[in-house]
Amino acid sequence: MTGSGEIRMPPDALRQVFGREDLDLLTDDGRLLSLRFSEKQLPVASDSAHVDVTGDLPPQSEWRH
Repeated sequence: MTGSGEIRMPPDALRQVFGREDLDLLTDDGRLLSLRFSEKQLPVASDSAHVDVTGDLPPQSEWRH
């Protein structure tokens, strides 16, 4: 299963990780998620980017609609 969303961080930090294929996110509740950027380019000074998310996603019953 794959989810999608947006990741936000300071523009300098986002530029450092944008485009990486080995980016993982450990959530506060201990879930390990793999992130893949779905955009080809990062707009200048952007603090957010769209991502596809896989890994230890919560069950569908916990998703927000």
